[in-house]
Amino acid sequence: MVSKSEGLQLVGGRPCLDFINTEGAVRNGPPERIESYADLLGWSAQAGVLNDAEANRLAAAVREEPEVRAAVFGRAVRFREALYGVFAATILGEPASSADRAVLDAELGTALSHRRLVAVDGEWTWSFAGEGPDIMLWRLAVDASDLLTSTDLDRVRECSGDTCSWLFLDRSRNRSRRWCDMADCGNRAKARRHYSRLKAGS
Repeated sequence: MVSKSEGLQLVGGRPCLDFINTEGAVRNGPPERIESYADLLGWSAQAGVLNDAEANRLAAAVREEPEVRAAVFGRAVRFREALYGVFAATILGEPASSADRAVLDAELGTALSHRRLVAVDGEWTWSFAGEGPDIMLWRLAVDASDLLTSTDLDRVRECSGDTCSWLFLDRSRNRSRRWCDMADCGNRAKARRHYSRLKAGS
């Protein structure tokens, strides 16, 4: 399965944050990387939200159903922007908008309606009943809710790059990580500081 999402960096530390980071056009970040249902499947497989077999089954299941593909893709875009709004507000210590919360609640409600407790080798675990074309959104909604209610929430950061709004989980010991990727935004910031020092000294 080849899609525009292939090769996208996964620097968020959680699937829901990496999902947010697939968009950039509106927030002046890296280019848009999910522009179709096929891209959504490709990214989901790359990010581990779906395995390859699941992604291939879903692609085959909706091959002749453009309305289904369009509906799930439209929901994914709305959900992605709502997630960004919720986490961005949290980073700033502000309440998320009612519109963003409503989108998150709706997707989480759909996810939980499919969630079941199952016993595997004597151990109870959560699983999803069925495999709808939107199952990647179920898993992302649960991941987002788990992060929002975890002690890791205060480690969610937004990249300090001038043209980047990617989110990431800061797992550094002193919580000092500033960049989504030191090799990318971090190096550009270092280069700008170096140029500024040279210009000031000229």
